[in-house]
Amino acid sequence: MNKNKMTFFAVGASLILVAAITFSFLFTGLSINQPMNIELPPDQAAGAANQSAPNTSVPQNLSENVVPVELNSGNVQRIIRTLNRIGAYSAQIDTAISWDTGSNVTKRQIWVKHGYTKTETLGQNNAVTSAAIHGGGLYYYWLPSGSSVYRSSANDLDADNAAGIPTYEDILSAPAESINSAEVVAIDGKQFISVSVIDDAIGAVNNYIVSVENGLLQEFTQTSNAKTVYTMKMTAFNPAAPDDSIFILPDGTPAWGVS
Repeated sequence: MNKNKMTFFAVGASLILVAAITFSFLFTGLSINQPMNIELPPDQAAGAANQSAPNTSVPQNLSENVVPVELNSGNVQRIIRTLNRIGAYSAQIDTAISWDTGSNVTKRQIWVKHGYTKTETLGQNNAVTSAAIHGGGLYYYWLPSGSSVYRSSANDLDADNAAGIPTYEDILSAPAESINSAEVVAIDGKQFISVSVIDDAIGAVNNYIVSVENGLLQEFTQTSNAKTVYTMKMTAFNPAAPDDSIFILPDGTPAWGVS
């Protein structure tokens, strides 16, 4: 993940103040209940509490042999790093950019499997306006109305950068001193980690909500001058592995079969 990505979002949002770019979906906040301790397996709890060395191992089943850990701004990066990431799923990503005189919204449907991500950008009446597949070091992009497929080396561009959406990795790449607050919150009976990161360079505050259950970023809000300028929310999350047919290129070739 590009460590300058957080600044990318903020700068992008600032540019929107003078030039509208199409982004997406109206942000709807989640109701947050009382904060609580996060529960991790014993070895992860010890690693999260130890600030002298990073802990990159992943917990197994959070419902068994769990130990309460008091999460704070000092250990939140280490704890988020230990969360179990789901490797195959589908979801809708709704984003919105706002400026003084209006806003632009975008909906994206995403599918993840075998290290590949397919993204479809949706327009009016949820019609697909563009599609992309990222994986295997390659990036494909095409329009449903045409037969041409743009193909390039992905280089350092990951699927999230390509789609213009933040992820939990932005928290990990943030300078530790920029983390303003961190707490565990309950949303609809499930545990989430809420993190606030300050970017003094552009005068923005980035707020993240990460799922403890699947390790993914559930919601993101960026504010500048006390105004919300960018929001992202994951909806319609489905933990079932997508069918391989989702990752077929327009010429009928599976994306992971291309070299």
